[in-house]
Amino acid sequence: MDFYKGKERCEMKHKVMILTGMVFLLLSGCGEAADAERGLIVVPELEQQISYSTVIVKRGDVTSTKSVICTYQQQEETSVTVNISGKLVSEIEVEKGDKVSEGDLLIKLGGSDLEERIREAEYKIERNKVLLSAIDDKESYAAEDLEDEIYIDELKLKALYEELEGSRIFAPAAGTVTWIKGQLKGSTSTEGEKVMTIVDETSCIFTLTKNRNTEFLSKDENVLMRINIGSAAGTYELMPVNTGEWDDKLYYALTDDYRDASIPVGTSGYIDVVLAHKENVLKLPANVIHDIGEEHYVYVPGENNVREMRYVTTGIEGDDGTEILSGLSEGDVVLR
Repeated sequence: MDFYKGKERCEMKHKVMILTGMVFLLLSGCGEAADAERGLIVVPELEQQISYSTVIVKRGDVTSTKSVICTYQQQEETSVTVNISGKLVSEIEVEKGDKVSEGDLLIKLGGSDLEERIREAEYKIERNKVLLSAIDDKESYAAEDLEDEIYIDELKLKALYEELEGSRIFAPAAGTVTWIKGQLKGSTSTEGEKVMTIVDETSCIFTLTKNRNTEFLSKDENVLMRINIGSAAGTYELMPVNTGEWDDKLYYALTDDYRDASIPVGTSGYIDVVLAHKENVLKLPANVIHDIGEEHYVYVPGENNVREMRYVTTGIEGDDGTEILSGLSEGDVVLR
C-alpha cells in the first residue's frame, strides 16, 4: 500500500516584525538649536517555514514474517578410507566437486614405478612363452629353465597386481566429492584413515534447526525458499519430509518442479515464516509511530497548523506497516 500518494504539506509560519527606531539629532555648526527628527523603518516580513510530509491512515493487510535459515545437506554420505599403511600418496585423481561413478579411480599410492614394473613383468613372461614355444624338445634343460622362469615371474606378477590393488583407492559409491583431506598428496598413508567424502546429491534435503519461529511451520504445507547468492540463486518450492523425525530438526525437499535444480551441498537458503497476518485493518508505516515507554503516539495537524500528539494503540507490527487498533480513523492525516 502506498502511503505517499496524495502527500500533503502542513506549514507552520512564524512571523517576525522588527521595528527599528532611529533618532537623528542634527546640530548646526553655528550653535543654533536643531530640530530632532525620529524615523520609523519597517523591515519586510520574514517567513520561516517548517514543512512536514504526511501519510493517510488507510486499510490494508498486515503481515509479520521472520526469515529462518535452512541448509542443503546430504542424507547419504560415503567415507573413503585408506586400506594400507606406509605408502606414499603419489596421485589424487579427482578434485572437490567432481562427480564420480562407483569404481572410479580416486587415489594412487606408492611410487610411480609400480605400473612400469608390472609392464616389464608381463613383457618378460610373454617373451619367455614365445621362446618356449619355439623349442621342440620340451624335456630339454632350456625348456625347463624357461618354464621355471615363467612360473617365478607369474608369481611376481601376481604379487605386483596385489600391490597395485592395495595401492589404488576406488570410489565405493557414485556421487560428488565434497571433501578431500588437506595436504593429502605427498603424505604417508595410514590404514583406516578417512581421506575423502562422497555424497549422493540425489538424496539431499534442506534442514532447519528448530527455534521459536519454526513453530509456525506446518507439517502439511509447502513453503517457498530463496537462495540469495551463488550459482543456485533463486526461489524454490519445498515440501515437508520425514515429518515423523521432526524434533530438533525440520526437513524439507524440493518439489517435483525443482527436482532437476543444481544446488551445491552446503548451500544456505531462507524461508519466510508468517508469524501473524490480518486483513483489511487500519495501518500506518512504522516510522511515523513514536514511543514513550510502552505507549505509542503520532503527530497530527492541530489548530493554527501546530502539530499535536495523539496516543494510539497498535497491533501487529508487520513487514510493511503497523496495525492501528485505536486512536485514529480511516482517512486521518498523520505527520511524519
